[in-house]
Amino acid sequence: MRGGKQDLLLKIVRERIDRLVELAEENIKKYPERSKRYISLARKLSTRYNVRLPKRIKNRFCKKCNSLFVPGYNVRVKLNSKRRSVEYHCECGEIKRILFNKSVKKA
Repeated sequence: MRGGKQDLLLKIVRERIDRLVELAEENIKKYPERSKRYISLARKLSTRYNVRLPKRIKNRFCKKCNSLFVPGYNVRVKLNSKRRSVEYHCECGEIKRILFNKSVKKA
């Protein structure tokens, strides 16, 4: 079990990661390089303190160039029905595939 100090530290790290992602969202169009830096700092924090990035954050940036995905601005979004996935084509050339739910309810 973790101690009280370590729980507090992990809480602070999670808050810092959330804040860095918020800053990246705010600055993506005006300062794209600054936004990439914020994402890289959030990733470094998560690896240094062994904190998992939530899926809502993890699926929103490119692992190669640390660019935050903004559809129509720096990423193309495609649905691939054969692979049952959503494909994000980043401006750096990287493709990120996210599988969508296989169980679809029929009306």
